Amino acid sequence: VQRFNRIYGKEVFPTPEAKLSSASRIMGLDGITKMGKSLGNAIYIKDSPEDTIAKIKVATTDSLDSFSYEPHTRPAISNLVLIYSLIHNAIPETAAKDLGKMPYSAFKEKLAEDLNAYLASMRERRKEITSDPNYIKNILEQGLQKTLPRAQETMALVRQAMKIDY
Repeated sequence: VQRFNRIYGKEVFPTPEAKLSSASRIMGLDGITKMGKSLGNAIYIKDSPEDTIAKIKVATTDSLDSFSYEPHTRPAISNLVLIYSLIHNAIPETAAKDLGKMPYSAFKEKLAEDLNAYLASMRERRKEITSDPNYIKNILEQGLQKTLPRAQETMALVRQAMKIDY
């Protein structure tokens, strides 16, 4: 974007701005690597509540008996605290203090229950979408109809900036 605008001397494209949450990366349930499909350490919207409970139960923690949010020194438990804080719209350090001396097994049960409640509406919406085979096609068609005039306008500006609008 910046290069194109600089080369052709016109502000054809606006410079995009990153939109990041307070958690730039959620680690996988192993607490070491990023959450990902290929690593099998992720929770999916398509997972059943039972699958989520099972995955949280076996999520990696550590051998200490307290909660803290120290991603560099205690990555495994910090990751679970981060997930907990995100679904409760809390600051991770505060969430860790609030959890106190709760046993990890009780925390994992609470996390799984709360995470299932948090994902329930998304899972329901996913079920509605996947039950209609034409839904995605219709949305794409609507998007095309909505964006096509704007795309044509932008391409006209691009051609004009590049002086190939003949």
